[in-house]
Amino acid sequence: MKSFKQYFVEFLMIFLAVVLGFFAENIRENFGQRAKEKELVIALIKDFETGIALFHSSLPIGKERLSGLDSLINETYWFIDGKGDTRKMYYYYHHYLRNQYTLNIAFQTVDMLQSSADVDIIQNNKVNVLIKKLAYTKENIKSRDELEERLRQNASDFGLNIFDYRVYKQAVVDSTGYINGGGLSEMGFLTLPNQPTLINKDPALLKKFAGLVGLYRNYQDLDVNNYHNGIFFFEKEIKLIADEYGIDNETMQRIHEEVIEGSK
Repeated sequence: MKSFKQYFVEFLMIFLAVVLGFFAENIRENFGQRAKEKELVIALIKDFETGIALFHSSLPIGKERLSGLDSLINETYWFIDGKGDTRKMYYYYHHYLRNQYTLNIAFQTVDMLQSSADVDIIQNNKVNVLIKKLAYTKENIKSRDELEERLRQNASDFGLNIFDYRVYKQAVVDSTGYINGGGLSEMGFLTLPNQPTLINKDPALLKKFAGLVGLYRNYQDLDVNNYHNGIFFFEKEIKLIADEYGIDNETMQRIHEEVIEGSK
């Protein structure tokens, strides 16, 4: 018959085995979560690097659109003064106002974290605050983009009272009946042999049109500034994440090169 001491030793050994197994499982799970957390923050860095590349590529486009809208406003007022070139007015209207341009910044990792339980894996308080800030910023960008598009549409639609669609067809449809051989281009307005007429030449109407274009133009100006600010913001947050998680320069360079290669 076993003594009490033997039973106690057996119980103690079983208890220790269970406790050690529990701790081992917790350690294994913790290692797995930390590895998953590292994957998520690297994906976040890739999103930021992609945003930087997109801002850089959009800057010249934004500046060109801003210049084109300024030219449309100026040509409209010059026309009122009897000095405007309607070929340029038609070109600027169709190329910079009728055509929609939208910059879509993807927060894929933030979206994924917000819609899954993985958000709890991020243990770093600074990065958690950043993720919440980005989710809020995304909603603000969406609302602002919707307002900007309404302003563009308002000015574009109002321009239909001024610009004749028949001139559009004359400028962009070639002899085969296709739009410039199948590819849309408004450069045909600039090569028209004569100054195309406007449907309505009323100065009050033209000034209202210029004002509507100006409202949209001001948002384009903000866009260009936001591209600069976005580059600075993303660069700063990339450094914060790299410092907080001890991501080495070699890994950061590899991420940067992957994003640049993927954007080509």
